[in-house]
Amino acid sequence: MMLIFLILLFVILFFPFSIKINFKYEKNKISVKFLKKEFNLSTKNGSKDILTFKHHMEEMSSKKNIDGDNAKIIMEKFKKNIFKPKLTTNITIGYGLSDAAITAILNGLIYSLYPFVFNILNFFFNLKHIDLKVNPVFNKEFLYIEIQGIIFINLVKIIHIGLLIFFSLHSRKKTLKGSNAF
Repeated sequence: MMLIFLILLFVILFFPFSIKINFKYEKNKISVKFLKKEFNLSTKNGSKDILTFKHHMEEMSSKKNIDGDNAKIIMEKFKKNIFKPKLTTNITIGYGLSDAAITAILNGLIYSLYPFVFNILNFFFNLKHIDLKVNPVFNKEFLYIEIQGIIFINLVKIIHIGLLIFFSLHSRKKTLKGSNAF
């Protein structure tokens, strides 16, 4: 019985599980799937989801423990962290404008922003695969965005990241209490 418990504990701690996220915007409708729950943010029920999300974000901002300096410290710690979750993502963007020249310029702008987005994601994740597909359609106005992502993480990484954030915030508070800057 003890051997089964140890094997089960080992599997839970060290083998990764996947978290699937899907974001889609099409014809002024936004749908977000997280694990197996879907949120439609453009229908009558969506307005309720938006209000719940807005209320949750307001609660988090009122309990603000992370300021700009703390965020900078945490990002530096994440940059050096080897225990980041792995991310696989597919991004599909379809768009069109009435002017073909502006559509072509926007296509170049989207592809030039790709390395910037890649570097931001690289702070928080080990990137396994990122696929960007941009489909410009000339002389037609529309916008379609779909982002599908899978995050691979295990319990050890969650604990490690939680401790990293906790100790970053805790050491910052100690530093501020110990200094007589005012």
